[in-house]
Amino acid sequence: MSVVEVAGSMGEQVVVTDSSGSYRIPNLAPGSYSVRVSNEGYKPSGASVTLNANQTIRANINLAYQ
Repeated sequence: MSVVEVAGSMGEQVVVTDSSGSYRIPNLAPGSYSVRVSNEGYKPSGASVTLNANQTIRANINLAYQ
């Protein structure tokens, strides 16, 4: 399981992926966010996303071995 950190102007939320690598962060306000994924033995990776009202975003982030 990996740790997913989502940070934006409204603060930061941290969740853990399930065994398939999926994660869900409900009820985020519209805005710009940085998404960072980390896992022991892998290089952290991330992406920037913009969320509009009533929108669902899929951010697929790949990790590489250290």
